[in-house]
Amino acid sequence: MIQLVHNADIAQQASIWAERQVDGLSDAESTLLRQWLTASAEHRLAFEQARADWHVVAGAACALAADKTAQSLPVRAAIALDAPRVAPWRRWPLARAASVAAAALAAVFWLMQPDLRTGVGEMETHLLADGSRLTMNAGTQIDVEFTERERRLTLLSGEMFVEVAKNLHRPFIVETAQGEARAVGTAFSVRTQAGTTSVLVTEGLVDVNQPATAAKRLSAQQSIRLGQQVGLVTERSADEVRKALSWREQRLYFTNVALAEFVEEMNRYSYRRMVIADTDLSALRVGGAFATGDTDGAVTMLEAGFPIKAVRVTPLLTLLYRDAEPIE
Repeated sequence: MIQLVHNADIAQQASIWAERQVDGLSDAESTLLRQWLTASAEHRLAFEQARADWHVVAGAACALAADKTAQSLPVRAAIALDAPRVAPWRRWPLARAASVAAAALAAVFWLMQPDLRTGVGEMETHLLADGSRLTMNAGTQIDVEFTERERRLTLLSGEMFVEVAKNLHRPFIVETAQGEARAVGTAFSVRTQAGTTSVLVTEGLVDVNQPATAAKRLSAQQSIRLGQQVGLVTERSADEVRKALSWREQRLYFTNVALAEFVEEMNRYSYRRMVIADTDLSALRVGGAFATGDTDGAVTMLEAGFPIKAVRVTPLLTLLYRDAEPIE
């Protein structure tokens, strides 16, 4: 059985689990892994990253994703594929390898597949079982767990906006690695980025909880950012709220943001990537308004208004360099 030190680094624990799963888990170990994954969103994110490092497992898992029936494969049944069986000795090495791979891959896929997800440039709207309306931005992964006592979404990555169906007896909770937002009937957005969580309320009241700190109540046109420091509640103007949520109308507004942040955000919506080749440009402040996925417009704006030279390496890759010639 896997032995873990309780105070070990989460990334190290995730790596141990990923390696052990490739070898094959016992029933007891599978139970421990599920308990560890459900303990926090941070555990799940770390395990997903560690799993990606195992190229063989990750590659096969991608192929397995095409089979929709794999989503409901029980972990216990998957692990049973690794049980010894009577077979000609010449077939045993291949059967053993296939058995271990199938068990590990099926368990990984079942445990790690989010309930809802969007890819690059994709946005989706879902009517949830309770009547709440959920809008997902590009590159978002969400787990859904509704019980008789509460309605819980775990935002693993990305950004979401939800209009919550009112139910005083079943609070609506959005959990991230940095904390959680709890509401009854309201509308608000939650975004995860670079180890922080941002919450913006457009209607009603939302209680935001961060570990080891007192809960803070947000009302309409208020926001907060959770991270390593205690977040402060910020008042937002109607125009700021509109621009922050403009992605729902496939528009993006930037005001005095770092070039690195600008590039990261634009890249969420297109496979045509921008990459900052001169790292000293990362902190350059830029701004503008664009349609989501308008990489050409973004590159044109950067070259016209800032000391930046864009070099298109391929149709899908543009490198950004510092332009030595001053802008007139």
